[in-house]
Amino acid sequence: MRPTAVRSLLAYVATAALVSGLFAVAPTAPPASATAVSNRPTNPRTGLPAGMTATHRQLVRARAATTTTATTTPPVQLNYYDGPVVSNPSVYSVLWGGDDSAYLPEVAGSTTPDMDTFFGQVTHSSYISLLAQYGTQRAGGTDQSIGYGSFTGRSKITPAASAAGTTVTDAQIQSELADQVNARHLPSPAVDAAGYTRTIYALFFPNGTTICDGTDCSGHAFCAYHNSFTATVDGVTRTLLYMVLPDDTDQSMLLGCNSNTATTSIQVLQSYTSHELSETITDPDVGLATTDDAAPLGWYDQNYGEVADICNDLLSGNADGTLTGTDGATYVVQKVWSNHDGACLTDDSSTPPAPAIGAASALPGGRVRLTWTPPEIDGGSPVSEYEIYQSTSKDALGSKVGSVPAPGVQWTSAALTSGTQYYFHVFSHNKNGDSAGPSAEAVATPDATAPHVTITSPTRLFQLSNRITLSYTASDADSPTGITYDVQSRTAASNAGFGSYTDLAHTTTARSLSRTGSPGHEYCFRVRARDAVGNVSPWTPDRCTVVPLDDRAMASITSGWTRTTASAAYRGTLTKTHTAGARLRLTHAQADRIALVVTTCSSCGRFAIYLNGSLWRTVDTHSAATHYRTIVLPGTFRLGTKTIVLKSLTRYLLLDAIGIART
Repeated sequence: MRPTAVRSLLAYVATAALVSGLFAVAPTAPPASATAVSNRPTNPRTGLPAGMTATHRQLVRARAATTTTATTTPPVQLNYYDGPVVSNPSVYSVLWGGDDSAYLPEVAGSTTPDMDTFFGQVTHSSYISLLAQYGTQRAGGTDQSIGYGSFTGRSKITPAASAAGTTVTDAQIQSELADQVNARHLPSPAVDAAGYTRTIYALFFPNGTTICDGTDCSGHAFCAYHNSFTATVDGVTRTLLYMVLPDDTDQSMLLGCNSNTATTSIQVLQSYTSHELSETITDPDVGLATTDDAAPLGWYDQNYGEVADICNDLLSGNADGTLTGTDGATYVVQKVWSNHDGACLTDDSSTPPAPAIGAASALPGGRVRLTWTPPEIDGGSPVSEYEIYQSTSKDALGSKVGSVPAPGVQWTSAALTSGTQYYFHVFSHNKNGDSAGPSAEAVATPDATAPHVTITSPTRLFQLSNRITLSYTASDADSPTGITYDVQSRTAASNAGFGSYTDLAHTTTARSLSRTGSPGHEYCFRVRARDAVGNVSPWTPDRCTVVPLDDRAMASITSGWTRTTASAAYRGTLTKTHTAGARLRLTHAQADRIALVVTTCSSCGRFAIYLNGSLWRTVDTHSAATHYRTIVLPGTFRLGTKTIVLKSLTRYLLLDAIGIART
């Protein structure tokens, strides 16, 4: 059983002689059921399969076994071998059966902070920022960037009997993991946009379980390891990534899986877990590699192995540091090699990458809106602001024109020159300075000019059809396409003023519309146009048309008038007289002009028009031939409420309609 009290590293010093004797002999061979499952590369220093975290004692033996006449330490350089990386690690914890009491309480989640929070904090920290330098956006690479990840859950499985003993082989682990995923007891591996696996299964085993990978077993030759294999999951071939994390951390302290920083069982576990996590991210397909110099190997050093192996070796196993999470807790993490800094580090202290540029969109008034996506990592310190540069020359940085405090992701320019093409770049900035380079270039052409809109019909103020057709058009040199229109109208009856404007259409692309008018009403229309950018023209001046009142709307105030019908007449009716001096009247007309619709003929004569009792005009309806529905426009007068009287001056008149207008 696990000791109830956590013993410190110093408690093991007294057993050093015994331990050194233990490691003076070759590792104990695994049980007969253990089988080699991979041809993956071998770490040249330790002789262990790539992906394994060696114990300190194993490293001491490895150094002794590889002693040569060389007097210098081999140079360090992680090289890229065209394999994938894990772009945004999604860690899922798996407890390999048994009771919760068989695990550290932090693994089983019975105390906090636990390994769940460890994964959540580490995958979204400067530890990941440090690994971002190992992106694969290069010739022959997989075009991936390394960014922040997450912890996505924890499950306890019930492994098959063959994989549930006190000794478990890597072959059994792979078979069981695939079965558990296909049985939906564990989530299927997520993939990134390039199709590469993002999910990392963190496998924890009950205390006392020995894990054997080929001839190498935990408790003898290694602290932990990471591996990969392909399997059919939901009918699709996927790569499964996993970390084997033996939960025998008291023994691990004896073996030297700790350092002066990691002095408790949970800290030791955090140490070698971070080791495997960093190496899974930068070299995930190590289990599928067959050589140490070709894909699917990711980042690898020919002398030392993977990104954390280097520091474990160079620093004699004392490669641990600490990371303070946003939860205020302190976590132990193993240092990893930074090609950029030429050193073993636990966090990045560099400038952030540039943001991913989005759209540069023209806005009304000649302005431009620029958007971007924050970099997935921040260089170890939060991005504090973004700086915007502007130029009128392609691929030229130009001058700084603005800045936006983080977490803002958009910027709007002042009014720029309409029709001129502008180029924009954005830098990220944190306490360490600006990003090493700008974002990709974004381009936009400002448009400050609204369309010019013209109404083309109706063309006559008075019309005899009650079908009113409104037509309009617009032109815009800067935005010739994508123009839309707003249309409004207002209406007045012959004896009343105009009402307010009402919408007939909004943002329509149609350039005409029709409506049915009523006799005795005036209809006024106005239109404005909007270009694709959003510049809006002023409303046009009103374009109006009147549907006249029928002749029967005028009252006869003397005798001598006859109401008759005629198919050729406006609305089929006429009012006629053979009596000189006969009069018709229309009261309460609100107008500044009128139109008379008459029939002209060879025997037709003249009539007088009185406004509020005063003679205003005389009209002659005589013509050589007969013409129905002739519109007569006598003229204009001051707008006001009028009583209109028509008086026959000769013996024969034919009145068809009267139009009342006030515009």
